[in-house]
Amino acid sequence: MDKEQMQLVIDIARSYSVDLIVYDEVFLRNSIARRCSSIGIENSADYCECLKENREEAENFFRSLHITYSRFFRDPMGFALFEQWIIPDILRRAPMGGEIRVWSAGCSCGQEAYSLAILLDEQLKSSGKDLRYRIFATDVSDTALATARAGVYTASDVKNVQLKYIQAYFIQSDGKYVVSPQLKQHIAFLHYDLLDATSASPPESIFGCFDIVCCSNLMMYYKKETRLFILKKIEQAISKTGFLAVGEAERAFVKSNSGFQPISAPVAIFHMPGYSQTTRKSFTT
Repeated sequence: MDKEQMQLVIDIARSYSVDLIVYDEVFLRNSIARRCSSIGIENSADYCECLKENREEAENFFRSLHITYSRFFRDPMGFALFEQWIIPDILRRAPMGGEIRVWSAGCSCGQEAYSLAILLDEQLKSSGKDLRYRIFATDVSDTALATARAGVYTASDVKNVQLKYIQAYFIQSDGKYVVSPQLKQHIAFLHYDLLDATSASPPESIFGCFDIVCCSNLMMYYKKETRLFILKKIEQAISKTGFLAVGEAERAFVKSNSGFQPISAPVAIFHMPGYSQTTRKSFTT
């Protein structure tokens, strides 16, 4: 697809009130190629005509840009760090009666949010502290959010979940694994666009101030300007001692283009500059 045809696709999308300018060009080209292959179109010019004439295909193409792939405990090293150091440290510093606040941005079908909830729930039980936790899990895909709210997964979906967690937080029914109500009550699955210029965080969170923000494998699909916008939004929404987890492909970009500082070389987790350097050393030793 040449530049003229790409511009035509962008113009067609604009007629549907969809802005493709924010996306990385390589990602757009690959997405278009996948749709062409899916519906049996070999010529990119023909696909442009199809987008103009076929609203159903246009909607399918736009939906394909919303990547909804996720897994429970997707980054084993990152979640190990959350379990062994980050969450215990957050709990130690939290005042009695306080609330631990988490934002799972681009939560897809809920696996990341539920994984974090499991770790928080386990750590709170063992800490004995009088604390609450709340996770705001957001996405632009209503289909993915519906799956997340239902919390029903297959055996393949939960293969990375430890048996003790499956026994404690899932109910087996008709060969499926259903997230327990006790875990669901701590999570709000919400429709929210990270590119919304009118807010720094989901309106339902009221004031942001998140202890943890997870925005993994999402920014890499956007142009640099859009990624910078998302990073700025997160900086406004996170607490002064908060942590940001991103995807491995996004680690170098975050390190070079934000005030966040990495806490440990093997994982793409960052902290705000206000975080204690003494405590930071414990993550790297």
